[in-house]
Amino acid sequence: YSGYSRVLLGEGFCSVAIDNGPEMTSAAVLQEAIDKFNEAIAAAQAAGDNDLLNFAYMGRARANLDLGNKAAALEDAKRIPPGFEYVMSASNSSSSRRHNRIFAQSGPTEDAGGSSLSVGPAYQNFMHMGVADPRIVAIPAGRNDDAGVPVVWQGKYTSLGAPIPIASYDEAQLIIAEIEGGDTAVDIINAFHAAAGLPLIDGSTMTDDEILEHVIEERKIELWLEGHRFHDIRRL
Repeated sequence: YSGYSRVLLGEGFCSVAIDNGPEMTSAAVLQEAIDKFNEAIAAAQAAGDNDLLNFAYMGRARANLDLGNKAAALEDAKRIPPGFEYVMSASNSSSSRRHNRIFAQSGPTEDAGGSSLSVGPAYQNFMHMGVADPRIVAIPAGRNDDAGVPVVWQGKYTSLGAPIPIASYDEAQLIIAEIEGGDTAVDIINAFHAAAGLPLIDGSTMTDDEILEHVIEERKIELWLEGHRFHDIRRL
């Protein structure tokens, strides 16, 4: 978890200081994250805890991708087994600290406090390759905010107790697609499309840059509201 905290700091800020220490660049704090993941991997292996092991591998892959260490990111991403997902748990309890904050601030019920945040225009009535994409769910609230702008709720998380993915096989596949490109990327994209009932892409008619554009779009859609988009914009 300390590694993931550093990943978020490295992705979100130009420089940071930890525990009143010296100012660190994004790259330095991301390298610290990798050091933490190395410790976690050794501990998980010693304990025989495969869930934690894959959680740490995925974090190290993400940090290395952020740093441009593609070979290292690819090696770890390929370790992640199908179906793997590690989530941040949430609860419907009276403690707001345990709530799914995305739902709490943009949930499809007024009593969830869903008027704080609205889905941006780029994600409303979302179309991908000319058809509606079921992975992006935007729900009109039927009213405007104080500035007169229509309120639109997200529908990915449907309760205060809905868990939020931190690391997953899907993320690993998208890292592989971004780094390897070509037929590998096309196959990964088409697996996502088939699962969502969307048209498949024909890689034989596309350039490498066009395939990469599709991969970046898939990251935007598959990892929506999972904490990746800001840094994808920053690094890409």
